[in-house]
Amino acid sequence: MGVAVHRTTGTRDRALATEILGKVKGAIEKEVHGVESQNPFDWVAERLANPLIENTYIYCMKSEEFVKIGVADDPKERLVFLSLGNPHGIELVGTWRVRRRISRAIEGLIHKRMSHCAVGREWFRATPEEAILAIEAEPGRHTPRGA
Repeated sequence: MGVAVHRTTGTRDRALATEILGKVKGAIEKEVHGVESQNPFDWVAERLANPLIENTYIYCMKSEEFVKIGVADDPKERLVFLSLGNPHGIELVGTWRVRRRISRAIEGLIHKRMSHCAVGREWFRATPEEAILAIEAEPGRHTPRGA
């Protein structure tokens, strides 16, 4: 991937083009921080090819008098995983599509809003309706996808 600079372009224009490309590359590298050994340009190409990669889901699950609020790319797969070894059963109450970039921040705000009834890191003694109110009150979330 490169930018063609016309041969008659002056040194100043070339310097400006190089500076702009450097800033773009820096912004991309900042975005992929923590993604080991991934070329920033490959990262951009991957997202352009698959825009859904930018989204993930906040989910709400219920088990007896408890609800769990978390983040997962595939909430139904997460449900299967959490069902293993759970003698009480667990059901998916709902999912909300959110931007991956802000999903953990939104999850943290929801957990803080529900902290008065926390019984673990992501489990709360609350009704599904209370959890849904806390989730849907949070800005930055998309319309519920449903269970």
